[in-house]
Amino acid sequence: MEPARTGPKNAAELAFKYRDVVRRLPPKRYVDLLLRNFFTDVAWFYDVVDRQIFEEKLAAWDRVSYSTLSQDPLSLPPDVRLFPALLFQMLAQALLFQPVCSDNTLNDLKYAPQMSFSDLAAEHSDAGEAILDILGNRDATTVRVQAGLLRACFQKSTGCVIEAWHTLGCTIRDAQEIGLHCLGPPDDWTLAAPGTEPPSKRFREAEQRRKIWLVLHLWDGHMAVVLGRPMSTRLDPATFAASWHELDRATSTASAAPLQPTGHYPHAFDVILCGYDAAYRYLQDIHDLEYTSLRGESGAMVRNLHAAITSNIRHLPDWVRAENPNTEYDGLPTCFWLPAARETLKTEIYFVLLALHRPYIFSEPASRHEALEAALQILTSQSRLFSQTPPRQYMAFNLVFATFDAMVLIASIYILYPHENAHQLDASLRGIEWGLARLDAMRKLNRMAGAAYQTVHSLYGKLKHRLAAMPRAHDLISLNVSLDEGSLAAGLEHAQTCLAPARPGPSELELALNLDSVLPPQPLHDLVFQNIPSSDMRAASGLLSTQEPAAASGQPPPNSGHPDLLPDDFWRMMNGLDG
Repeated sequence: MEPARTGPKNAAELAFKYRDVVRRLPPKRYVDLLLRNFFTDVAWFYDVVDRQIFEEKLAAWDRVSYSTLSQDPLSLPPDVRLFPALLFQMLAQALLFQPVCSDNTLNDLKYAPQMSFSDLAAEHSDAGEAILDILGNRDATTVRVQAGLLRACFQKSTGCVIEAWHTLGCTIRDAQEIGLHCLGPPDDWTLAAPGTEPPSKRFREAEQRRKIWLVLHLWDGHMAVVLGRPMSTRLDPATFAASWHELDRATSTASAAPLQPTGHYPHAFDVILCGYDAAYRYLQDIHDLEYTSLRGESGAMVRNLHAAITSNIRHLPDWVRAENPNTEYDGLPTCFWLPAARETLKTEIYFVLLALHRPYIFSEPASRHEALEAALQILTSQSRLFSQTPPRQYMAFNLVFATFDAMVLIASIYILYPHENAHQLDASLRGIEWGLARLDAMRKLNRMAGAAYQTVHSLYGKLKHRLAAMPRAHDLISLNVSLDEGSLAAGLEHAQTCLAPARPGPSELELALNLDSVLPPQPLHDLVFQNIPSSDMRAASGLLSTQEPAAASGQPPPNSGHPDLLPDDFWRMMNGLDG
């Protein structure tokens, strides 16, 4: 359990420390510019900071006098004194995604030669965390939760994944303390009460709180599946079953001024709700299934979940589908984010399918095939997303995590089962090559990309060696080309016939028997917790955190329901192969 934040007991010392951090805020003209950048380039990813509510709080902060800051910041309302923590995190996000070579006025914020915007971003994010540390745990508010969530997002984007995990846990506890997990559906919200704020404002604040809790729950589920940690949240899917626009309709009947034009165009959170309805809501079931079910008892549940998710995918609204979408909204200034959101949605949905089948890829051929198909869908979508992404957004973790996970799984399947899925070999090799090219392009700006590149590059070499040793290897001579020569399609046109031997050879049979004692790969977990023990892959290990490996930190490895199996056995097996 993470220790509680504690601050200085002496009021004068607290005021001094608080003011010292607040002084690091940029002048207002820079703050205004960075906030515009935040709401344009960053806010749509999670949509947990309502702009109107934020601007009201910003105005309240701007009215705080110097004497108040100097003497007693605790005399301020909790949301006001915590506000700089949120402001620093928003500025950090905006700075993180600034163009690498920028000649705009923001360069004036750099106070040393060779300082980058990412350096500034890190300092601002640390300052926001310092505000929370100084004030301690005396107040849990929505502002504190927002600041914690954006801090975790920053840590995840900058490769501090374990730190992001701990920050998320602390933020979830803060959210539970203020009851975000107890907020019911819109019908349960009281429209008016004596002496309270106008219904429209109360609905807007309730909407923001529900958004925050759903995003916290989804992050909790995603990190639980990826990192092998327990989930600390539960959510009844019925809570978010209705369309979010029902909230707008409820608000418009309670107030003459509705929150937003309902039904005219999609909103960023609508995409998250589509993903939740289609797939994300099953993450907690998948997590429970992996940790509590015996292998022989899980088959029916896996099939049922797979059928539900694939059916939901077919029923996604046409404006959010990645293939042949309805693009009528794309040209609207308010929907500039929609093309990228479609690809992000597809990646995340197919990640859920990948997570569903991953535990069974060494035991069930059907799950192995479905996991491969999901990984290929992820790589295709990630390729399209990358083509839309300017270099200033290469720091984003969503361009690395899913690509790395999918490439490791595809390479592993073909290394261990080269006689299966021959019809997808061409697309699989092409997807790995293009994925490596993307990681290579990003690794100067994103250290996660560099670590992932080293690991996949090594696996790809082993895969080529494995395929070249198959029968009729002369038909696969093109596998010896360099990574820079583009698609392998020309050399693989006969792959469907030459990679399907009648039965596995002795080496395949021996390898298959050994797989009963090996856990399926958890690439992100192993990369983060330094469980990739090969000399080939050492460059990829230990880059993503300043914390201890899983065993040293007391955190459970993935699939901890199988105590006799070690998570690094897979990598040791891979390293024992030639390539």
